[in-house]
Amino acid sequence: MLEIIFTEYYARAYKKLGDHLKQEVREAIVLFRNPANHKRLRLHKLHGRLSAYHSFSVNYNVRIIVRIVKKKTVVLLIDIGDHSLYE
Repeated sequence: MLEIIFTEYYARAYKKLGDHLKQEVREAIVLFRNPANHKRLRLHKLHGRLSAYHSFSVNYNVRIIVRIVKKKTVVLLIDIGDHSLYE
C-alpha cells in the first residue's frame, strides 16, 4: 500500500482552497494511491530545478507536486496549485 505524507507547506496551501476543489483533491489522492490510475492522473517527472519531483493533475488547472521516496512506497505531497507552481 502506498503511504502518503502531507508536508506542512502542502497542508497550508490545501487550506486555502475552496470546498469544491478540496473534494476534487481528495478524490485525486484516492485515485493516486492505486498505481493503475497514474496514467489517468497524468503523473509525470518534472525537469530543471524540480527534477527531484513528480506532478499529477487534479483537474485541468490544478496540480499536486509530489516526491516519491522509499522505492515508490512512500509519497510526500509537497505543494498544490496551478501551473505557476513550476515557475
